[in-house]
Amino acid sequence: LLGAGFVAAAAESSGWCRLPHAMVGHLAMWEEATSAQIAAQVASPTAEVVPCWRSVHTIFVNVCEKLYSRVALHSRSPWMPTEDRRWKAEVLLWAGEQREMLEGWGASHAGCVAKPRQLVSVPFLLGLAEQLEALALAAKFSVLELNQWLRNFQKAWLMAAHYATYLELLSLEAFDAIGD
Repeated sequence: LLGAGFVAAAAESSGWCRLPHAMVGHLAMWEEATSAQIAAQVASPTAEVVPCWRSVHTIFVNVCEKLYSRVALHSRSPWMPTEDRRWKAEVLLWAGEQREMLEGWGASHAGCVAKPRQLVSVPFLLGLAEQLEALALAAKFSVLELNQWLRNFQKAWLMAAHYATYLELLSLEAFDAIGD
């Protein structure tokens, strides 16, 4: 079986913490399209929410990378340690940290929350935090179960990222003349 060090290295090389291509590519297109409006100081509702979506991308990636860095940091060898309680404690600690990060997004991005076209809301991010926390609480860690748990995390994280992609498309594309 593969060790935690391998899992963390694989996360970086395989792109496990990469957002869906449609999400990243779409936002990049809008950043480019609205940069001229911003430079010319032309008011644009879409240009106002583009930085908000960039911050959503950042928080999604941070949640994922923090988990994999914890797994890598606390592995003593290329093989899984035998201390199941240690892994459980690390994952629960990560769950609390990611919850604080996701809950804090609304406070640190109050301007984004106030925009009616910013379709990712604090309740959405809180729901994601709750889902990931429930996943952590239900975890039972042995060598096999840690690998399975990481796969389950990846599925939940990626599903939330795909959902956010649709919200991003609606938020940026549906309400602006540039999108026509």
